[in-house]
Amino acid sequence: MIIPEFESLMNQNDLDVYGSSKLMDFLVSAQSTDSMRAAFLAAMFVKGVKPEELVGFARALREKATISRVPGLTDIVGTGGDHKNTVNVSTASAIVCAALGVRIGKHGNRASTGIHGSADFLEKIGYPFTMTFNQILSKIKNDNFVFILANGYNKYFMEFSVVRRKLGFSSVLNYLGPITNPLDPDTIVIGCTGSDIGKIYAEVLRRSGKSGCVVFAEDGMDEISPLSPTTLLLHDESTFELTVYPEELDLNDIAAEDISSPDPQKIFSKTLDGIKGKDRKVSKFIAANSAPALLLNHLGNDLGECYEKALETIDSGKAYEKLKSIGGSNA
Repeated sequence: MIIPEFESLMNQNDLDVYGSSKLMDFLVSAQSTDSMRAAFLAAMFVKGVKPEELVGFARALREKATISRVPGLTDIVGTGGDHKNTVNVSTASAIVCAALGVRIGKHGNRASTGIHGSADFLEKIGYPFTMTFNQILSKIKNDNFVFILANGYNKYFMEFSVVRRKLGFSSVLNYLGPITNPLDPDTIVIGCTGSDIGKIYAEVLRRSGKSGCVVFAEDGMDEISPLSPTTLLLHDESTFELTVYPEELDLNDIAAEDISSPDPQKIFSKTLDGIKGKDRKVSKFIAANSAPALLLNHLGNDLGECYEKALETIDSGKAYEKLKSIGGSNA
């Protein structure tokens, strides 16, 4: 059985939110096949994704999670795929924000396109990935931080695993990671690799009724870059665009090799030293990428003030204390 929404997409028609949600429900059900899923991914690759389709696909996947929405959370997450092998800056920035009182519901995974993902970092410090919903709520209450491992509470992405391995191109599923957090945060900072998908994400935030910030740098980095101007699309009650230059946040003394490495162990060590305040250049990189979430949570009047507040939190040792409180014995 093929549903009308599948046939419409095969004819290169755009879908609305309801139709997209219905189609994703079908694709992850027992009624679908790997051939249908492959055809869907190919059709989306050719047609291109629309904001309302991402909203619908993400909504359908979140509704199948085994845990539910928690109001008042913030996530800092990247699409990956920039191939820069930088430190685990979104995770480190989330920890800094938690130390400043922001309630973080972090969604992430092990490395796929990079060499060391957020889960890889947290695993090394002994973070527990398997939790009941009550334990998740307790961590949010006690630590202002919880990490949700992608696929840990929602197995439906795995329905696409066979066809994804066989495809020779990135798919719409790559865009869904940042917006399928089952805790459904109210505020999301999304790092991506270019303006085209960045503008789509900004529209997804608007249509979803969320505040957030979409970040993409001219050098392809999916974070605020110390090496080139970075565009921020900030959305609260309205969307506005801001360009950040490295010198504005005192980042222009940082070189690529200061914040990246092809060695996973060095990435872990650099990230840890940045949170501890032992590696000044990594600390500044982390603080810069904490600033948008702090701004959206009204902890500063502008990006520069939020950057200084984040850096002070690292320098004072509060960020590392937060890491130790949320992690295990290896922090």
